[in-house]
Amino acid sequence: MPDSDRDHGVVYDLYCEADNGEQFIVEMQYKSHQYFKERTVYYMARSIVAQSRYEKKEDRGKWDYRLTPVYCIYLLNFHMESDEPDTRQRKIMLTDVLTNKVFYDHMTMYFLELPIYKKCTEKECESEIDKWLYVLTNMNRFKSFPFKKDKPIFMQMEELANLSTFSKEEMLMYEKSLDNYRINCLVQETCRDEGFQEGKEQGFKQGIEQGMREKVLQIARKMKDTQTPIDIIMEITDLSQDEIEKL
Repeated sequence: MPDSDRDHGVVYDLYCEADNGEQFIVEMQYKSHQYFKERTVYYMARSIVAQSRYEKKEDRGKWDYRLTPVYCIYLLNFHMESDEPDTRQRKIMLTDVLTNKVFYDHMTMYFLELPIYKKCTEKECESEIDKWLYVLTNMNRFKSFPFKKDKPIFMQMEELANLSTFSKEEMLMYEKSLDNYRINCLVQETCRDEGFQEGKEQGFKQGIEQGMREKVLQIARKMKDTQTPIDIIMEITDLSQDEIEKL
C-alpha cells in the first residue's frame, strides 16, 4: 500500500477488500519482538490514512472523513502475554476505559494465539473459529481433514492444501514463502545460539550489542545477495531501508 510511486509502502501477508470497501489484513507472526504491538498499530493506522487518498487529482481535498472498517487479524505462534498462557483470542477496539463501552468500532484487531491449539483435540473445538485454528495449526499431521462432514469448506481447504494440485506459479509462491519462513527461523536461532538474547536481557552490554549488530548486518548482506525483497529483510533484521541499501 504505497503512498506514492516512490514509496515502497507496506507488505502484508494477505490483504483483502470486500465489495463494501471493508478492509481485512491478515498477518502471521512466528515469534514476538520488542515492538510487535507498535507494528500492529502502525498497520492499522496506515490503512486508515490510506482511505483519504484518491487517484484522481480533481478529487483531492474532498474527503469527508468517512471511514470504512478495517480488520487486522494476527495469527501468532506465541503467547502475547506470558502470564496468560490459556488465552486463545484477543479482540482489540477503541474503548472508553471509564465506561467500558466501545468508542469506535471501525478499527478492530484480532490476535489468535495458535500454540494452545496444538494441545487441543477435535472434541474441544466448539466454535467455528476453534475449528479453523485447530485445522490451520495441525494440518501437517492430518491424513484427512476433520469437520468435512459438517462443513464442506474444510473439504475445499484440504484440496487447496494439497501441494500436488498447485500450478507452477503457485508452487513458486509457496516455495518463496517457505524460504522466507526458514530464513526467519534461522535468524532467531542464530541470535539465541550466540547469546545475543541473553545479552539483551542483561541490558545490552556494549560488546554484545556490537556483536549482535555485526551478525545482523552479515545476515542482511547474505539475504540481499540472494535477492530477498528489501521489505522482508527490513522485517527480519529491523534494519532501515537506507542501512540495507548501503550493504
